[in-house]
Amino acid sequence: MSTIIQNEPSLFTDAIKHQVWNDAVTLEYESIMKNDVWDVVPRPQDKVVVTSKCLYKIKHTFDGSAEMYKGCFVAHGVS
Repeated sequence: MSTIIQNEPSLFTDAIKHQVWNDAVTLEYESIMKNDVWDVVPRPQDKVVVTSKCLYKIKHTFDGSAEMYKGCFVAHGVS
């Protein structure tokens, strides 16, 4: 990891400014597609649609240094 990022972004627009977060989201997306987690379908007009968002997390080693940058897609607005 060539760039050290100290803060986890809360917005996608902040995350895309850094290559480490782009790479993390790409890995998450590839994993979702490989495991056939979802299908892209047309949006139904008469149904409530569950949206999603991406969370960003820095995984640390025991000494506190950044070990991994993780992007995770989650359902948003489910009650």
